[in-house]
Amino acid sequence: RFSEAQIQGDHIINSLLNACLLERAGEDYVKMHDVIREMALWIACELEVKENNFFVKAGAQLLEEPDEVISDGFFHFMPHLTVLNLSRNYGLEELPKGISQLISLECLDLSSTGIRELPIELKSLTKLKMLDLSNMLFVGKMKIPRQLISSFSKLQIFKLRPLINRDYPDEEEDNVLNGANENLIKELKCLQHLNILSIPPIKSVFALERFLSFNLFRCSIETLELEEFRDSNVFNVLCLE
Repeated sequence: RFSEAQIQGDHIINSLLNACLLERAGEDYVKMHDVIREMALWIACELEVKENNFFVKAGAQLLEEPDEVISDGFFHFMPHLTVLNLSRNYGLEELPKGISQLISLECLDLSSTGIRELPIELKSLTKLKMLDLSNMLFVGKMKIPRQLISSFSKLQIFKLRPLINRDYPDEEEDNVLNGANENLIKELKCLQHLNILSIPPIKSVFALERFLSFNLFRCSIETLELEEFRDSNVFNVLCLE
C-alpha cells in the first residue's frame, strides 16, 4: 500500500539527511550537496561507458527552454518505467497517445500542468496505483473520457483538485466531468483499493449524499470541499460523521 511506501520513503530520506547526503531546502524539500551530486554523476558516467543507458544529462548548456511537447515515440523504449512525474510543467497541455506503452507504470503525477485532456489510451496502464491531477490549470475545461478512471482497478490514490475553482466543462457526451461530480463518483465507486481521495468541490446535496453512501469514500477521502449548494440553504454537518 502507498501509505506503507510513504513511511518507508520518509525513513530513507531521514537516513540520508542524518548521514549528510541530503540537505534541508525549506519545510517540504531536500536537496543534494554539490559534492555528493558530482560524485554521483562521476559514478554514473563510469557506468555509462559500459551500459550506455543515460536518459538525462546535466550540463547540456541549453541556451533556451525546450518546447514542452512530448512526441508519441518518446516512451517507446521504456516498458519498465514505474514512476512518471510531469508535475509543474505549466506549459504542457497534451499527453501523447504513446504514453499507453508504459505498461508497467504505477505512479502518474500530472499535477500543476496545463493538460486539457486525458487520452483514452491510458486504459492500457492497468498497473496504475496513483493518479495525481491536483492544481490543474484547465480542470474547468478538462476532458476525461468515460470509463477511463474506472478502468484503473488497482488505483489507490486519486487526486483531482483545480488550481482555482471554475465551472464544470461544457456538456460533452464523453466526459466524466460533466454533471458536477456525479459521473465521476459513479466511476470512482468501482475502485476497491482507494485509500487517498481528493475531488473537486461538491455543489449539491444529492451529490454529497451519493458520495457518502459509499463506505469506501468515507474512509479514503482526504479533502472534501462543499461549495455553492444549489438546492439547499441548510446543511447538517452530522452527515459527515
